[in-house]
Parts: sequence; C-alpha cells; structure tokens
Amino acid sequence: MEKRHSPVLIGISITFCSVMPVAQAFAEDGNVSSVAIFSKKELKSGKSKKNNVNEEKNTNRDKNDAQSAESVVVTGTRANGRTVHNSAAPIDLISQKDLAQTGATNILEAMGRLLPSFNVPALVQPDLGSMVRGAQLRNMDPAYTLVLVNGKRRHTTAVVNEDGFPGSVATDLSLIPTASIDHIEVLRDGASAIYGSDALAGVINIVLKKDTKGTFSGQGGSTYDGGGTNGYVRADKGFSFDHGKGFVHLSAEFNRQDMASRNFPLKSGYLSYPAVSNTTGALVALGSGNTLPAGTHLNPKEAGRNNTPWKNVGSPSSTLGEFAWNAGYDLTKSITFYSFGTYSYRDAASVQNYRLPNTVFKSNLGLYSVYPDGFNPYETMKENDFSATGGIKWKTGKWDWDLSGTYGEDDIDVGVTHSANYALSYPGSQTAFHVGNRNYGRFTGDLDVRRLTCPLFCIHLKGEFPFFMAWG
Repeated sequence: MEKRHSPVLIGISITFCSVMPVAQAFAEDGNVSSVAIFSKKELKSGKSKKNNVNEEKNTNRDKNDAQSAESVVVTGTRANGRTVHNSAAPIDLISQKDLAQTGATNILEAMGRLLPSFNVPALVQPDLGSMVRGAQLRNMDPAYTLVLVNGKRRHTTAVVNEDGFPGSVATDLSLIPTASIDHIEVLRDGASAIYGSDALAGVINIVLKKDTKGTFSGQGGSTYDGGGTNGYVRADKGFSFDHGKGFVHLSAEFNRQDMASRNFPLKSGYLSYPAVSNTTGALVALGSGNTLPAGTHLNPKEAGRNNTPWKNVGSPSSTLGEFAWNAGYDLTKSITFYSFGTYSYRDAASVQNYRLPNTVFKSNLGLYSVYPDGFNPYETMKENDFSATGGIKWKTGKWDWDLSGTYGEDDIDVGVTHSANYALSYPGSQTAFHVGNRNYGRFTGDLDVRRLTCPLFCIHLKGEFPFFMAWG
C-alpha cells in the first residue's frame, strides 16, 4: 500500500492593493464577499457606460461580453472588487452555459474545447495515466496549475505520472460534477506570490452553485465506426431554509464511457501462432522475428486470425458516479457558516499490450490452453475520492475574517484482469490479480484576514484611492 501525505506548510503574507472608489454592493463567490466596482457617475445612473453602449447596440454578444467583463472574480488577488475588466492579470470566465454547450462529458474536456491556453493531451500510455487525465495550462506540467474550489485548495490525485507526465501529480478535474458548477475562473498567469509554487502555470477556481434553481440533463452518443459509446445524466437542485438565512445546493452525475480502439493492423508477414512441425504435426515455437523455423509450416489459425488484436490505442472504459454539495447559513448578520464538498467513485479499465499466442505458448504451455488466441490484459482501478470543507466567516469592525479547514483524499485500488502469471501452473490458476493500493490525503487550514484601509498619504488625496490590506 502506497500512502502519501503532504508536509505541513505555514505561510504568512501581507498584501496592499490600490483600489478604485467602491460601492458596498456585495456579490458572493461562494466563500468570499466581493465588492463590485463602479465610478461615481455610473452609480448615480445605476448603469455602467459599457452596458449603455451594449443597449444601444442591442446585441446578445455585446451584452454577454459586458456581463463577463464586469463579473466579480476572486482569483489571483486578495483584494475585494476585482473584475475581469480591471484585473491586471488575464482571467477567463467560463459559465455553466458555456460548459453545457461544449457537449463534453466532464469539465476537463469542456475546458479543453473552450480555452486555447488549456490543453488536454492525447492519450500517450495505456496504464493508469490513461484513466487519470492531466491537462496543461500555458503548455506547462499539469502539476504547476493550482485548482481551487470556492477559493479553497483542492487535493491532488494519488496517481503519479498521470497521462504520461513524468513525476507529475495534478488535480483530477473530471471528479468534480459539471452540474454543481456555477462558473470557473481561470487565471492565465503565474501566481506564486499569492498561492505558492504550485501556481506557476496559473490558477483554476471552480465556484459552485448556491441558488435555489434546479436542472436535469442527459446526453448519449457513439462513434460512426463503432465503439466509444458514452453518455451522462446530470441533476442538481438548490434549497433555501429558515426564511432565507440558509441554503444548500445538491448535485449528482453519472457518466459512462465505453472503450474505443483505432489500432493499426498487423503486417501480413508477421506471424502470431506457433508453427506446425512437418513430421509430427506438433506445435513449434516461432523463430526470431516471428518467422517459420526449418521443417515447419504455417499454423492454419493464421488464416482466420484477428489482424487488429492490439486495443491499447484509444479511450479506456469507465463508469463514474459523482455527488457534490454547497451549503451556507447566516448565524447572525455578521457571522456565516459554510460547507461544501464532493464524492466520486470510478470503476475503469485500460487495455494493455496484446500477448501473442506464440508468446503464451513459449512462456507457459499450460496457459496456451486457457488463451489459445493470445490475450489482452486489462489494468483496472476502483477509485474513491472525496473532499470536504467547513468554515466560518465573520466581521469585526472593518476587519473581515475567514477561518476554514479542508480535507481531501484519493484512494485507488489497482488490479489486472484477463491476465496471467507465467510462473503459475495453468490451467487452474488465477487470471485476475490485485496489484496494490495508492492513497493520498491532504488537510489544509486557512485563516484569511482582510480590511479596507487608508494610509496617511491617502488623506491628502481625499480618500479617492484607499488601500486594501490582506493577511493569510
């Protein structure tokens, strides 16, 4: 059993950020109260200049662009009130509608279709890396992208070298149900000064739904040439209780992906089956390069063999069930409790290299009676992944406090089926094996303290440019 734990990291930072005059119109991001920024003139009219222009143009595209530009984001800054429009760093904002319109079965693939800077590489290996996918932000290793959920760090996978990246241990985005997501903020710039070295490529902040609406959707399809059938069923619903003081939003998703294979056929002169002796008729192992030895002839099975026996290039099969919740409750006007988390179970299998009948015959004569036409082993995984966050926010004077704890764990049982151990006696011995267990758990504690303050020189500027101070 392989079990890894993160070392304890303690960091302290103090950030001063200059901000524009603000209106106390708070927009919740799930955990952090953010302030929308407008000029004084815009506040009087109740509309921004950009929105006025959009109304004159009267086009849906311009309206959507304006809404995205003025959407409050919390990624890449400790200051309240940062928007896509005035952010110093490049930020992409992906809505739930954008995700749904891609037709992708999970957010990993959806983001790959929406963001040019986000790349999901083609499958390069048939092992665990084909079942636990990694993605590159700005063409950097997946481990260099920090993933947050509601502004809190999410744990990484228990698989090392996911998707063929040596030594990489990234966050598996496909284990977060798409139905639970309100929007995604993607910071396309290094943010190590705020988040640490795991944010060299950028930051992905997934903000969960917290409204009282509900949705239900499903999708299914297959490739034209057959194989690769996939589909999903998604549902979510929000609830309000205690006269609007509290809310809970629940989401569930079921996803199925069948195997798809597009391998090249064997060469016509490449033999698969052991040869047949000209004198005795007994089977004889093939010679070097799978050629006929002297005094033998072709095995009659060669005429009816499967010319595309390799199945390890394509998509592995998987069944995935996911659940998520997001909840909050106002204990008082200035104290709020919140909790959110996810649970996922995945049962997946990836086809390994084909074992030729001649290889089986040479390695274990008894096994040839079990697999007379060779065999394709399947590497399997049964994965349980969960994450839970609980916290409390309160306000004392001009100070905003946020105390939370997050624990996430990924547990994977690895096995192999439709296989063999050449050292065992066949027929009669087992053909399925338990390879081992991989486990990774991480606890993260957060204490964030923020306030809007005005240094001494700010007084001479008549308070037009106050400073935002954060400690965490």
